[in-house]
Amino acid sequence: MKKGAYHHSEEAKAKISLANKGRIVNAEGRRNISIGHIGLVYGPCPEERKRKISAANKGRTLSEESRRNISLGHIGLRPSPEECKRRSERMKGRTLSLEHRRKISEGRTGKGHPNSPETLLKIKESRKGYHHSYNTRLKIGRANKGKHQSLEARRKASEKLKGNTWVKIYGEEGARLFRIDVSARMKANNPRKYLKRPSGPQMQLFNYLKTTWPELEMEYHVKCDDDVHYYLDIAYPSAMIDFEYDGSYFHQDKNKDRLRDERLSKAGWTVIRYVNEDLKSMLRGE
Repeated sequence: MKKGAYHHSEEAKAKISLANKGRIVNAEGRRNISIGHIGLVYGPCPEERKRKISAANKGRTLSEESRRNISLGHIGLRPSPEECKRRSERMKGRTLSLEHRRKISEGRTGKGHPNSPETLLKIKESRKGYHHSYNTRLKIGRANKGKHQSLEARRKASEKLKGNTWVKIYGEEGARLFRIDVSARMKANNPRKYLKRPSGPQMQLFNYLKTTWPELEMEYHVKCDDDVHYYLDIAYPSAMIDFEYDGSYFHQDKNKDRLRDERLSKAGWTVIRYVNEDLKSMLRGE
């Protein structure tokens, strides 16, 4: 007889169920049953059968020993690509009920079935050095759009990023895509346009230089060859000259300013920087 081809009649199933009522299968018996099911492929469970199983299991709680045994039984097991595809097809179009979502949410916040400290430690150790890809982070960012992080969450994220570069986090290609995306967003939504006016010293420098070059423009947008966008403090577009006022607060990172000057120089711009002492001397006529 072909393995798995024989099926009991409904009457036989009822007799077997009645005879086994109240019986507890020992560990050896469960192991033999499990071995006997290896290689068997069952068709989809009928809706009536699903309702019966759900009703029978309602209110039941697995013991810690049973959970541990189930967990141990799943170690090293992974569904095949075909099985993953079948599961994905079965879930298409399905919508979880509010009750189901609530249970999942409680389980994730530690109110349902929280992970033990040992499990959390193992998860933390296994994820050391792991970073999401740029595309994955982009999806997470879109999903969290409009949500507000707590100060504690922001602090942890800041601590995690200290000492890292975008290349370390995303890789070469991911970092390139990240810079392009940030530049595009800055171009579309320049934060400077929300300022009521430029800084006082910048305005003084602009008024002083404008007496010589009337064509000067403030906050002039420039796109470099590597698809990086900058907004120049005071620009002379026809001569491609950039006049920058370096305040003591916003220009503490000299390496960042040097990189900016190099990119603008490659794009054909000449950068002239002024500090507060230079401005005072110019205004005094020295």
